Amino acid sequence: MILYYVATQLHIFNAVNMLNTIHKGKKADIFVLNHFKSASAICQRLESSGVFEKVVLVHNKNGKSIYKFIKRIAQTIILPQKIADIVKDRNYDEIVFFSNDHLMAASLIRLVLKENTTTDFALGEDGVGSYFSDLHIPNARVKLVLRLFGRERYL
Repeated sequence: MILYYVATQLHIFNAVNMLNTIHKGKKADIFVLNHFKSASAICQRLESSGVFEKVVLVHNKNGKSIYKFIKRIAQTIILPQKIADIVKDRNYDEIVFFSNDHLMAASLIRLVLKENTTTDFALGEDGVGSYFSDLHIPNARVKLVLRLFGRERYL
């Protein structure tokens, strides 16, 4: 079983492509971040298509308010229940992160490793890495939050 963690329409396209090529014949779930306007509608279409077993819209869009930042930090401590329940119910062979959402990724990796220590983790790069150096390394503020809550080692 594979889990794809995506943030854009291109990531979804790449996940479907990987599922039909590299992971052909395997079952998969997809977690879609609400970082674009049509995320909810696309999730509904993905659910009805049957391509993925579970399609989850993850609400964690970055915001400028202190409330949204605190909410994101809270997700490094406790994953949303919907996500935690799915992860505990599944036995993922591999998780492919297309999004560099370090805070949520660290919590997800921590939970998965509690359930299954043989899960492989991969970064599905979509071309953005061509423009940024050290794309996979969290910025100083995110590193501080990860360190404060003991999650830095999961990245």
